[in-house]
Amino acid sequence: EGPVPVVAEHETDRDEARWVARQAWLAHRPGRRWSHVAVLARTNAQLRAIAEGLGDQRIPFTFASGELGPASDLGIPAEDGTLSGRTDEDAQTPEDEPTDGVVLSTFHRAKGLQWPCVFVMGLSEGLVPIASARSDAALDEERRLLYVAMTRAEDELWCSWARRAGTEDGRGSRRPSRWLGAIERTRAELEHEQAPAGPETVASHLAHLRSIVSKDPGR
Repeated sequence: EGPVPVVAEHETDRDEARWVARQAWLAHRPGRRWSHVAVLARTNAQLRAIAEGLGDQRIPFTFASGELGPASDLGIPAEDGTLSGRTDEDAQTPEDEPTDGVVLSTFHRAKGLQWPCVFVMGLSEGLVPIASARSDAALDEERRLLYVAMTRAEDELWCSWARRAGTEDGRGSRRPSRWLGAIERTRAELEHEQAPAGPETVASHLAHLRSIVSKDPGR
């Protein structure tokens, strides 16, 4: 149910972050809280780029409970949405964290949670699946994590990836995730199913109904 999921391709990570911020702003419709919108990524480092993009647009954001940890390079968001540089070791529940904000979460942390509008970002090889996943078992787990992330959406699902990290020499170029093709095909099928019937199809259906009625007036 809901609108057909969207898949967007971007030139750089920064472009992707700006796009997510823009779409999150548009998703914040009357009656929908910021916390009804979530951005999910495979790694904490990706969430930092999104946090900066949201902060640039003065969009409040918060992190899924327990998201930050000693190994995270994310800072705690300040009142204006910028990163203060403090970590989870400094404060478990910072007083300056927004009470209502776009939720940022890794795929792992999103398990068991759902939001009306979900952005699944970073769908490129090396991120989804993560580069360290080399065995069949590890790749199966990566695919399950992606499934978890995509099924967190109650109504709207937005997927995206970037062709390069942002380096000018091209060494940061990426390929789309090996699973993005299947997502695109399914999205196209859903779009076809939801497309309004053309006049020829409608006329054919009406003719068929008339023939049934004429053969059996009691129906």
